[in-house]
Amino acid sequence: MSNGFRNSMTKQNTTMAPDRQRGKQAQTELPHSTAEEASSQLNPFMESVLGGWMLFQAVRDKGGKIVDFVWLSANMKSQCITGRAPSDLLGKRLLQEMPGNKTEGLFDAYVVVTETGQPFEHEFYYQHELVDHWIKIRAVKSNDGFAVSFQDITEEKQRDKLFNIVFDASYSAMVLVNEEGTIELLNHRVESLFGYTQSELLGKNIDILVPYEQRAEHVHHRKEYLKRATTREMAGSRDLYGEHKDGHLLPVEVNLNPIRFKEERLFLATVRDISERKQTERQLSRMSHFDPLTGLPNRLQLHRKVQEFIQHADEEGSSFAMLFVDLDNFKIVNDSLGHVYGDQLIIEASTRLSEQYDQELLCSRISSDEFVLVLKTPPTQTFKLSILLHDILRRFREPFKLGHKVVRLSATVGVSQYPKDGGSATELLQAADAAMFLAKSRGGNRFQYYLSTITQDAQKRLDLESGLRQALDNQTFELVYQPQIHLPSRQYVGVEALLRWKHPEKGYISPAQFIPIAEQRGMADELGTWVLRHTCQQGKRWLDAGFEFGKIAVNVAAQQMKDGTFPQTVQRVLEETGLPSSCLELEITESFAMQRAESSIAQLKELCALGVKIAVDDFGTGYSSLSYLTQLPIHKLKIDKSFVQGVTEDPKATAVVTAIIAMANALGLELIAEGIETSKQAELLLQRGCLEGQGFHFSRPLRVDKLESFVREGKLTYASRPDLPQQMSLLQS
Repeated sequence: MSNGFRNSMTKQNTTMAPDRQRGKQAQTELPHSTAEEASSQLNPFMESVLGGWMLFQAVRDKGGKIVDFVWLSANMKSQCITGRAPSDLLGKRLLQEMPGNKTEGLFDAYVVVTETGQPFEHEFYYQHELVDHWIKIRAVKSNDGFAVSFQDITEEKQRDKLFNIVFDASYSAMVLVNEEGTIELLNHRVESLFGYTQSELLGKNIDILVPYEQRAEHVHHRKEYLKRATTREMAGSRDLYGEHKDGHLLPVEVNLNPIRFKEERLFLATVRDISERKQTERQLSRMSHFDPLTGLPNRLQLHRKVQEFIQHADEEGSSFAMLFVDLDNFKIVNDSLGHVYGDQLIIEASTRLSEQYDQELLCSRISSDEFVLVLKTPPTQTFKLSILLHDILRRFREPFKLGHKVVRLSATVGVSQYPKDGGSATELLQAADAAMFLAKSRGGNRFQYYLSTITQDAQKRLDLESGLRQALDNQTFELVYQPQIHLPSRQYVGVEALLRWKHPEKGYISPAQFIPIAEQRGMADELGTWVLRHTCQQGKRWLDAGFEFGKIAVNVAAQQMKDGTFPQTVQRVLEETGLPSSCLELEITESFAMQRAESSIAQLKELCALGVKIAVDDFGTGYSSLSYLTQLPIHKLKIDKSFVQGVTEDPKATAVVTAIIAMANALGLELIAEGIETSKQAELLLQRGCLEGQGFHFSRPLRVDKLESFVREGKLTYASRPDLPQQMSLLQS
């Protein structure tokens, strides 16, 4: 008998008490010939079975009491378990060969099998030839004795062990329950998720993990699932709430999967904590319905709420007003001071609106500088709405304190009313927007009620906006070039590139119309880059053809410089087109340069380092600070045409122009005057010391072919030296 098998028997835990005196009363063992005869009859069958088998005959004392068992037969597979050949065991006593059977109570179990016919099953572990084994035995009655089968269940036990490892290592909490909902198995994730120990949950109903208020619904759901569930049908996931041991609720996702185990139907519930997912969903929902900067409802939420207001107004027979509030010149402030101050300004503006008026109905932010108020205003209380509108304008005239900076701006308001001006949120918003735009076109800082005639103007603006977007996508713009003249010689020293847009239906649209729309709708940056690239390409073509043009001036929009990457854009365009940087002159507006001086200085220095010339456009209109002006790395000042056109009639305009010229000369800056339309204007400017100018008096902006034609025909000649004596080489037009 192997030590491994003997040791394994000592590890079993049964409750039957052994009778150690039975061996003394045992009869003589059966004759060996009888055992051999039985063995010869049973061996063919015993060897054919899959597992090991052994057959035992009871040994009784004179009183008929079983005191031992003797081996009648065994197949060869039993040797793997007993460690001995079957022939060595025939006729031997069980208690003599395996005393552990008695001490562990197995003997008593075999007696019960023999006397009652009740089968007996048992599992035990043993080690044979240093290999671990799990054996399952089954004893059944056989005549006056029993037959025992041995089945190696080591692989099954290993699978169970692997299942337990996987089950317990699962990221999800897993609970195995029966049809009544009793918990039969769970992994440690359940403990960490719900706060219970395994001992506290095993044998309990799974309802212990369900909030009391939802238990009835949970039981109903389980019963409905039982009606349709099969062994292959997994229930779809459901988002529920579980109840922690301490009583707090936690959102969970539950999947049910039916499992058939023997004759019992079980259900594996996979439970995942979705607290983070729910929080993310709440955040995404809030982001989709509320403005992240101000916390106010956004455009989507506004539309939903207004539809509710419309339904309520219809039920009560009431009305309400929609106020479209736009901050005047916010983009200039935002571009000049930076987004940090711009965000602070928006927050302060939202506070001024929401704190005062949100109790009426709703205050929302629908774009960067646009707000919408929805207010209860019965038709009989129009005066109340008028007072409120004046109050909004007054509040926005008050200075905004942004850290150590003080900013002043105003607001423009468009008003629409339900049901007079629209029957839906979209119609009311369009009407209020149209009214606001009309008020803005009249100078802003005012309010405007919607009028039916405004719709046509608004539609025109929308059509213009749409056409502008399409033209930008298809790159159907044109560039024209206006010569810049050396006033003493009347020869051209450069050209300014100007953008033109020919609408497919409306013809040429004035830049004064479409440039503000491009700036308002965020297209100015893309449009400005298109102008810069095509201008540089044209300049390179002229250079390759030997056509002299001096410098090409290009206007730069404030939006192009707001993020600080404009110098890199210019460098990239110059490298792509091959135009020398010395041929390019960039014109920035005075208001942008002054209001955002620190950022402007840094970017302008980068541009100068590339070899690009810098001119300040519209000079005289931006109330420049001389201290900032001396710090800006600029080369030229461009006198605004509003002063040039009045220079011969208005003494004040003459004084301003004279002062600008004197200042530029003192600072060593070049000068050019724009908008020269008469010879008197040109002469006066030259007398005051301005050497360059441009305007219709010399030439209108020309297409490339027309400009080249004028040069070939001698109508325009190039001044290679600005100090040439005065001569009329330009035919005036």
